[in-house]
Amino acid sequence: MTDFTKFDNFLKDWDLYKENKELWKEMICRTTKSENEEWLITRFANGEDFFDGNPLYSALIKKKNKGIRIIQLENIVENPIFASWTSTVELEDSVIEELTIALILNEYTYRDAEKLIQQFLNNYKSFKKYLDQLEDTYTPINNARQNETEKISAYKIRTEALAIQNLAYRTKIEALELLNSNLLFLKDSESKNQTSMQQSKPVSIKLTASKKHSSIKKRIKLA
Repeated sequence: MTDFTKFDNFLKDWDLYKENKELWKEMICRTTKSENEEWLITRFANGEDFFDGNPLYSALIKKKNKGIRIIQLENIVENPIFASWTSTVELEDSVIEELTIALILNEYTYRDAEKLIQQFLNNYKSFKKYLDQLEDTYTPINNARQNETEKISAYKIRTEALAIQNLAYRTKIEALELLNSNLLFLKDSESKNQTSMQQSKPVSIKLTASKKHSSIKKRIKLA
């Protein structure tokens, strides 16, 4: 039995990522009873893998003109547990019907994905019915996660707003403290200047008086 919890960190470990990819390849080959071509680009021009799980694996079943795309998501509240849909893709001279499954991997989502793929390839009538059934099952769960995400986002916004208000308040306090410090400095400087002027004034008077008396003495002697 597969321990799906070991793939929780598939986006952080390259060896785990490759093992996770192989898990899907084996399941789809088992379902189709054949090897299938991986048809979607998952590498950069230099050959390096996107390493983002989108898609983690894809398979083209040419004899049925059908394609499968597996998008594996990180297990965080922002992501849906399970979502699936179909679309058509033009490929060379053919029109391919593609089943896309986006999921957070666990025992239950893997089981549901496997059954959905089996019916997509082998029993289209029951496939549509099962697709709707899965939507009914997972939509409330996905919506609840979305609501939780919105609550978290609202909380983050409020927290950031309070942090900005707090920063503005601290800035205002610091500005007032700086202004008060400058006023105290100016007041202290003015007080020192006044004291200095008061202390130097008598000296100036004495010097003036001394010069005046000296001049008088000279005039008396000359007379």
